[in-house]
Amino acid sequence: TRPPYKYSEGSLIKHMEELGIGRPSTYASTIDSLKKSAYISIEKNYISPTLNGLNASTKLDEFFSDVVNVEYTAKTGIIPPAESPLPNVTACSSAIPTSKNLSG
Repeated sequence: TRPPYKYSEGSLIKHMEELGIGRPSTYASTIDSLKKSAYISIEKNYISPTLNGLNASTKLDEFFSDVVNVEYTAKTGIIPPAESPLPNVTACSSAIPTSKNLSG
């Protein structure tokens, strides 16, 4: 069994382009935002999800699966946060389990 493929920032951007997700002007800022929010880290030039990133992904899949998918994102484009009809996910971060609130 082989582990899942790991993306570098460049290979992730290329894959996003192939899938029709986002725009060239948003790729770098999207990755930077994920790093600043501690949803991903860069280890040996490869992107790895953090525990917070895995937990956020699980909750987004659980509650927003109809809009958090490649087909929807590619079809509609990435909605700028100010125009998004969805609630600010970071404002709801206390509802997302983290390593700090899971330990007791």
